[in-house]
Amino acid sequence: MLVARDAALSELAWTGTVSGATATTARVDGLPEGTLYLSVSAIDKHQLTGHDAQAPVSVRLNPPAPFTQQPAADAVRYADAIAFEWATVPSAARYELALAADPAFTRDAVVQAASEPAATQALVPGRWWWRVRSVDAAGRPGPWSDAVPFSVEPKPPVPTLQDDGGALHIGWPEGSGAGAGYRVQVSADAGFATLLADEHTTTNTIDLPRPAPGVYFIRVARAAPGGTPDPAAYSAPQRIEVNALLRDAQGGAIGSGDRPDGGGRIRLN
Repeated sequence: MLVARDAALSELAWTGTVSGATATTARVDGLPEGTLYLSVSAIDKHQLTGHDAQAPVSVRLNPPAPFTQQPAADAVRYADAIAFEWATVPSAARYELALAADPAFTRDAVVQAASEPAATQALVPGRWWWRVRSVDAAGRPGPWSDAVPFSVEPKPPVPTLQDDGGALHIGWPEGSGAGAGYRVQVSADAGFATLLADEHTTTNTIDLPRPAPGVYFIRVARAAPGGTPDPAAYSAPQRIEVNALLRDAQGGAIGSGDRPDGGGRIRLN
């Protein structure tokens, strides 16, 4: 293979050979911008070269590829719609974002136009790659950025509460990606620095001991037993208020009170 600056192939820009299973494709880096000329010929087992085939090729290096920002390499996103961000290229009139399920961009490939250095795309859970390129005012694209791998996981489940004056009855919708179960945490603070409960369950419900009257926070994540979920895998903290109740001799709730006996109706905020 030869790549030259002129049709006479007198000013070579690149030369090389390919063989084996990949003999029909080649990756060439470092070529100058502009119209170049490609020459390809076969070589037999005696190293004799056959007639060549020639074709002009156009190489564009401008506008340059943007620097990719988010998602970073091997990032994990727990969402249905994924936000992408990249650096602004002053000479770009717009951008093109490409997404695929393989690094060669041959499976489930999507190309989305963007007028700003950001875009959002709905994706199913799985392993994905993304890349972006600039397009000038004449509609001519520049080179693609390097492909960035990332993963998409299902959105965290959102917990709900049922209150009968006894234990905390916590539940959430069943969903795909549950795997080996869920991690449920109850904390006295929104940052979950003071955990009152940290339990694993293989179902989408759990009963936890009722805390004393006060304000608490609950969150849920999909997780295997003993695993430590990524903080982003948890649902947004749900704030609950446990209000005190008076109880009869059988322990039933009969009305509001202020005794710290562990009783109280729950209000989910």
